[in-house]
Amino acid sequence: MHPIKNTYFIAFSVAYLLIQSCRKLGVYLPELLNSYGTDLLFMPLLLSFSLWMTRFIKRDKTIILTVPMLLVVLLFVSFIFEYYLPMRSPIYTADKMDVVMYLLGGIIFYYFQSRIFGNKVV
Repeated sequence: MHPIKNTYFIAFSVAYLLIQSCRKLGVYLPELLNSYGTDLLFMPLLLSFSLWMTRFIKRDKTIILTVPMLLVVLLFVSFIFEYYLPMRSPIYTADKMDVVMYLLGGIIFYYFQSRIFGNKVV
């Protein structure tokens, strides 16, 4: 199923955009939501889009993302956003809690993968 047609993907996307918009507009958000909401939602959005693109390119609707694949993405995203970019630019800050949020987001994706994309996760 195309992620644009999926309720979970749409809800996660809207929540992500709302948090980002509130930040830009200076609207108050609870600290936990403001600090970690987008980090939590990032992985399900990234992984959903990645799975959809992989299925589209390979023309195989049975492909799923396995736990080792999810761990590789988690390590890559954590390295880029929590180590590499903070060393290169002052607009990025390293935060270990972000890595926890990425992990929780990966777990959320893994749980919803079968609901979003229709294949049973083994």
